[in-house]
Amino acid sequence: MKNNWIYIKISLMLILMVFLVSFTNHRHSSMNIKAINITYQQENQLFVDKKTVNKLLIQNKKHVEKLSLEHLDLNIVETQLEAHPMIENAEVFLNIDGTLYTEITQRKPIARVISSEQYYIDSNGKKMPLSPNYSARVPIIWGIKDQQISDVFKLLKYIQHDLFLKQNVTEIRTYPNAQFGLNFRQQNFKIFIGKIDNLNKKFMNFKAFYVKAKKDKLLDKYKRIDLQYGNQVVCEKIES
Repeated sequence: MKNNWIYIKISLMLILMVFLVSFTNHRHSSMNIKAINITYQQENQLFVDKKTVNKLLIQNKKHVEKLSLEHLDLNIVETQLEAHPMIENAEVFLNIDGTLYTEITQRKPIARVISSEQYYIDSNGKKMPLSPNYSARVPIIWGIKDQQISDVFKLLKYIQHDLFLKQNVTEIRTYPNAQFGLNFRQQNFKIFIGKIDNLNKKFMNFKAFYVKAKKDKLLDKYKRIDLQYGNQVVCEKIES
């Protein structure tokens, strides 16, 4: 009899615990979202501001702040945010106090294309629309076609990871037969790269030439620097 009473007490305690957990979960899920906290991975809200993110935080034609937690699908909210052309990634989670935290990573443009259409190329090599809010200071690419984006992206990545080139390359130009050239800040000469291959060797040769020509005060004497010939840097002087 004593053992039966112990089993009954244990069973009642388990039932009570299940009830309390269910009650707490139900109470939590029926709570409305108390506040929205929006943060950014980048320092500046250049392409999508908090006002825009708030407008995107809508589900079933209701503002998120008016939704109960049980009706909020965080995956759907993240998908809606990431559908915005200026947002690369969105992380959304809830705090136990009912605050909806949203962390936004904006897309990063690394070049601007001017051709039959205008757009950015982002840090993932994808097309990115221009923004009415901000114009990024990035190299301009003239006359590129869609099928050339993957090639020019290799060149852009190299430039992005080289401080000297990143600070000085202002334009990228396309030529027939998948060949490319650069314009340099504060210099009038054109740099002809040729095909997107052996970039490390080509730019090492160019830097050696640049240092020597700058020392000799000859940088303004050239109109074309050709890097396509192996270990040679072929220079064409301005006609006097």
